[in-house]
Amino acid sequence: MTLQPLHSKPYTPLSSNYFSNLKVRGPIEIDEDPDFTWENGVISGSGKAGDPYLIEGWEISISGKGAFGIRIANTRAYFIIRNVRIRGSGVGLSSKGIVLHNVRNGRVENTEIINVSYGIKLVSSSFNNVTGNLVSKCWDGIIITNRSNNNTVRDNISKGNIQCGIVIHNSDYNTIINNTSLDNGHIDPTINGKGISIYEHSYHNMILNNKFINNSGIGIFIHYDSPYNRIVGNTLALNEFGILCNCNNTYIYWNNFLKNQRHVSVKPDIIIVWSFRDMGNYWDNYRGVDVDGDGIGEIIYRISQRYKDPYPLVAPYSPNKPLDLRGFIPVWHIWATAGLGVTITLMVFLILKTRVYTMSAFYASAILADITMIGSFTAYLIDFSTRIILRDLFGIALRGVLIPIMIYLLRRRITSEFALRNFGAYLVAISYGLLTPLLNPNYEFLRPRWLLMSWIGLVFGASSVAILLISYTLRPPLPISKRSR
Repeated sequence: MTLQPLHSKPYTPLSSNYFSNLKVRGPIEIDEDPDFTWENGVISGSGKAGDPYLIEGWEISISGKGAFGIRIANTRAYFIIRNVRIRGSGVGLSSKGIVLHNVRNGRVENTEIINVSYGIKLVSSSFNNVTGNLVSKCWDGIIITNRSNNNTVRDNISKGNIQCGIVIHNSDYNTIINNTSLDNGHIDPTINGKGISIYEHSYHNMILNNKFINNSGIGIFIHYDSPYNRIVGNTLALNEFGILCNCNNTYIYWNNFLKNQRHVSVKPDIIIVWSFRDMGNYWDNYRGVDVDGDGIGEIIYRISQRYKDPYPLVAPYSPNKPLDLRGFIPVWHIWATAGLGVTITLMVFLILKTRVYTMSAFYASAILADITMIGSFTAYLIDFSTRIILRDLFGIALRGVLIPIMIYLLRRRITSEFALRNFGAYLVAISYGLLTPLLNPNYEFLRPRWLLMSWIGLVFGASSVAILLISYTLRPPLPISKRSR
């Protein structure tokens, strides 16, 4: 028999096939490797990685203070507990469904544990797997405590417990993946139920792709003394608080926040990372839009006065279809930025090198500048920032009206090409350069990528003013007839 790898297809919990023909027996207690015997519920196996001991097919009822269904301690042999049902007589008697104490290489899968104090408890146990179990009507469902490190808790349902669905206490580097923790805390209205609680110096745990739904208090609780945990890809729905975090250096990204009374409560002045690879979280009350179609809103999501999600998702995150937008730049954004650079270059070159200046080149530079301004206008339109809209519309309208006037004057020979050249520089300076500092808004509401064009535009405006001043120091080129003499 081969142990199931972490990322292989999970067991289907609580299928009728797993609980047919269970045999009734008393509690199982194993205190060291030699105790894996037929008398202690082992039906097969040699304890090796490819042939683990198998404890399977038992129904165990327990009662009394401190009772347990299965207790395994001080072992290093490989074993599996599977297809077992454990029922207790109440949560107030410190009873335990399954306890692993100072154990490695164990698996607990497809068990059903109901009405005990602690459903599945790992104490000082590392490198174990808890997969595909149902824990219900307990005080706490699944507990990892007292330096239990590098365990995997996967595809479990922890439902309707009095206090917590899952607990990580004083333990590091555990992976909690694809679990459902729901309806916890509703039995006793005086208790603040939690989907998962992480506390007492628990570091570097990964909480990945779980569902924390309809818990009376908090979906995910992170105490102040447990930094460097990652909360990734989870769905937090219908809780009083989606996440309550009081700890520095917590990573919270790619999560879905749905219909919680309050999505997040964070202690002030702590460090929280809200995004990864330019992707944040999905918030059901986000009202921004996705202009460029990359799946990320252009306006930041303000979590509180202190915290913001700079890259909010516009649709719920799915682990089956992960976004990977590294290096994505909208095509129109490239054109607008390129147009801006070309415009600056042309204006500097054509005004300073007056002998090669042509009106067609001026028209081209004006059109490229308009492309940039239209791009900026489109970006800021998403937040209806009146000052920015007025600035960009004014610049575009100014060219649209005055360029035909310049052409008319030139054709009627009312003005010289050199005068038009100065007038063109003056036009560019007004339309973008002078209006930008006068109408400069608070940029904080936009994603950093969308700020790029306005900051470059500000440089462009300052350059236009400089070009204008330089152009007035020049003199018209001499006529060709005079230059040849």
